[in-house]
Formats: sequence, C-alpha cells, structure tokens
Amino acid sequence: MTYRRHPANTRTINRAIAHLGLEIVRGYGYAYFVNKEGDQIGESVSVAYLSHQSVAGWVNDAILELERHYEVAYYPDRIVN
Repeated sequence: MTYRRHPANTRTINRAIAHLGLEIVRGYGYAYFVNKEGDQIGESVSVAYLSHQSVAGWVNDAILELERHYEVAYYPDRIVN
C-alpha cells in the first residue's frame, strides 16, 4: 500500500492503520497502539510529536508491534530481548 505524503497526526495515522484493527493513542511524550477492545498492543513509542515520523513509518511500527504482540501471546518462550 502506498501512502501519499500527509502530515502525521492522530487522524491520518488512525486512517492508515484501521485495516490492522488498531488505532494510535497519544500520551505526553509517547504514543501506543490499541486494538478495538482498547487493549495495548506492543510497547509505547517515545516521540515528542507524531509528525517526527511519516505515516508510512507509523504503519510499519504498527505492523511490527502487532506481529510481536501475537508472537509473545502464542510463543512466549521464543522471545529474546
């Protein structure tokens, strides 16, 4: 999927990751992904402004966090930090 260059803000990021069943939640100095039930998926991302990363970058982060979340859920003994 190709993303045109739009400013990364909560609305544009959430539109871009909606197909993953996720949305981004913004905190003070960090952001994190939640699923439709409101459960946090993955680690929080330390970021001063959402626009410090492209929308495509946020989509990639969402995919990685989603994959990691489900790998930890199903194969916790395979995760090495």
